[in-house]
Amino acid sequence: MSDMPENSKLVLETVRWFAYDDTSPSVFLKSDLVPGKMTQYQFAEELRTKQIQRTARSIYYRQKIWTYQYGVALKPKPADVAVALCRHFGWKIAIPVPLARFWLGLETRPNDFKEFIYNKLTARTYEEVGLTLLPSDNSRLFELSTLGQMIRLGVPADMPVLQLQNLGRHAAHGYFDKERARELLLKDLASGLLNEREFIVARAFLDAKDIGVQHKAPDDFDPAQHDDAPQLTDWSTFADGDEMFLTAGRIDGHPGISDGERLRHSSALIWIDKKRGWARTRSRFYRLLEKDGDEA
Repeated sequence: MSDMPENSKLVLETVRWFAYDDTSPSVFLKSDLVPGKMTQYQFAEELRTKQIQRTARSIYYRQKIWTYQYGVALKPKPADVAVALCRHFGWKIAIPVPLARFWLGLETRPNDFKEFIYNKLTARTYEEVGLTLLPSDNSRLFELSTLGQMIRLGVPADMPVLQLQNLGRHAAHGYFDKERARELLLKDLASGLLNEREFIVARAFLDAKDIGVQHKAPDDFDPAQHDDAPQLTDWSTFADGDEMFLTAGRIDGHPGISDGERLRHSSALIWIDKKRGWARTRSRFYRLLEKDGDEA
């Protein structure tokens, strides 16, 4: 990625970090192979015996040792293939829309990304791994920082001004190095690339005070949009440093935890509304229930 613009490097690193899965196959370019570690003959032999497999032009993958030994054949994650394609061809990709909406607090944390907007005119589909690359209708999208792209791709087109301001303030308490985020957004504002609505969100982000966990749901919070939120029974909060977390004796409906298991700790709390029985962490929304299963 050494010849790529800084913006593109940050996007690829961010996508790779969010999509990381220790069990998925390793995706690599042939040029990644260290000279002396594997000869051309050895590479060809592993390709022939399917220890190494090709998933796209010049893009290969190998099962992790433990999955290969136990005969488990996994497909590489679409995000890993997208990153490898961009490294090989020098393409630029934008922050995935689900990730942009997650950062803004509009969706729960995504597990993988199957669609990417990139800087070419032709759509490309890699059916074997479920990856689609879509052309952008705005070439200057790729001049924006990861935060600028988050705002452009994640903000609903019909959102009222007051909600745009709340959106920016909410995002400021998410997964960001505050100083680095400020530096990136100030550059985006100075570039003149943000439209009026995007400017409102960016300005609210920059002006947000670190006021800690809010004890009331945002005015525009609609529980009906989060019917699939995990439910916590016998829950409580605890502090660790400057942040607060949820823990619970029982959790149900979580995509990564079996029903009935204990929740040792959530991601950091953004807001909690005990009266309404809801909480929002950096990763997702939670429904708060009492011991008997009734709403808090």
